Amino acid sequence: MNITIIDPRYPYGKSKVFMNMSAISIAARLMAMSHRVNILDLNLDDLKDSSVREVIRNSDIVGVTNMGAPYIPGTIELCYHLREQIRFEGVVVLGGQVIEHLTPVQFKKIFKGLGNIVQIRGDGDLAQVLGCGIEDIPSPESVSFRPVFKMMSQTRLTTYFRHEGTLIFSQGCKYWCKFCCASKGRREQFRMLTHFEDDLRFVAEFAHRQGLAQLEFYASSLDFFQNPQMVEEYLKALVRVQEETGIRIFVRCLTCMGSFIKASQTIPDFGELLEHAGLWCIGFGMEGADESVWRSQNKNHNRKSDINRCLTLCDRFNIRTELTMSIGFEEDTLRTLFNALMTSIVMVKRYSKVILRPFIAKEMVPGNEGWKIHTDEVERILDDPSLFYNLDFCSVGSRLTHKKFWHRLGCNFIYIAIIGLFAPRGRCATSLILPQGGVGIFSKVARAINRFMPFDR
Repeated sequence: MNITIIDPRYPYGKSKVFMNMSAISIAARLMAMSHRVNILDLNLDDLKDSSVREVIRNSDIVGVTNMGAPYIPGTIELCYHLREQIRFEGVVVLGGQVIEHLTPVQFKKIFKGLGNIVQIRGDGDLAQVLGCGIEDIPSPESVSFRPVFKMMSQTRLTTYFRHEGTLIFSQGCKYWCKFCCASKGRREQFRMLTHFEDDLRFVAEFAHRQGLAQLEFYASSLDFFQNPQMVEEYLKALVRVQEETGIRIFVRCLTCMGSFIKASQTIPDFGELLEHAGLWCIGFGMEGADESVWRSQNKNHNRKSDINRCLTLCDRFNIRTELTMSIGFEEDTLRTLFNALMTSIVMVKRYSKVILRPFIAKEMVPGNEGWKIHTDEVERILDDPSLFYNLDFCSVGSRLTHKKFWHRLGCNFIYIAIIGLFAPRGRCATSLILPQGGVGIFSKVARAINRFMPFDR
């Protein structure tokens, strides 16, 4: 088949250059099955371009990757455009983390009236669309990305590699944090080390030929150090590629505090390996740094005593730390919110390399526990899909996501206070977003303001 994969445009009215490795991964799997694949990135490609339209019209299947809840309104508009403007009459398939966690009924309600739109919740759905057996589809861990990179133009690849991209080496997390909407509660699965290293070497050699001195990546794992023995081998692969190609690679990641401490005790010459591998920034999930909130969100693996241990280790290894201070849970009180603010102040004052990453928790996003519980709010979103914008973790709380006035006011005040205090000093990396979903003057104003907000990484 001739298949075109479309990476939608950044949701807030401007383009963001970012290599979507989810699209690369599915393209690699399809190419391994001998399908012809094209990738369009609407941050770089224009649907008004005749050559782009021709690629779409010549496709048997058009697939759209969805990177999060705020992308859903734009995905709906894209599907309308494919049908009404480009007159594509083939199958449109939608996939991605958020799409996977919609029920079939919810999916049909959101994308009604758009013709033959198929939801991909797993390889079984994909096999049905392709007309093959599920056993014929290679796993994401078993394919090389090199054929996809070779398919792209040198100009496109160079543009991507001048910006930070995703480094896919594993998926899966054993924990069951309630607010998390990623695939969790399952064993971590790693990409084949040979493919990981070969793809990285190809990218580094290409970058060298193009005169680039470095590459930047964000690792895909939810808990980077959860399997220290395996991670050690991938870190060593990063070291080898850099030594062989002369390209400096910089990697940032997210991990649990306990996993990081365990890895530091397990992996020989830990700090030296991290330095040579290029791991320069580690994010830790603090969620307000309050144990009562941790317990309410099933983050029982967090320990207060681990905070200073982790930050002290990172200081010793000369590693920047980003503290994801998610607040705004139903269980948050004035005490826990104030504690989040004070902890932020103390951590920034005590540790020179600490950067804050505050977020407003959204307890009803497809994939997390709240999506199954808050049925009235979910129905409101399904009736007006523009409200998916309000589920952005960078967005301040709205009446949809935080119903109680004083609770919403307190959460938003602390959130804005953290950003206002530390962003001007370069100690906060979150870009605040206003909830632009719904109708009315506030929605229009929010949409206009969000266009000028810096990109959140």
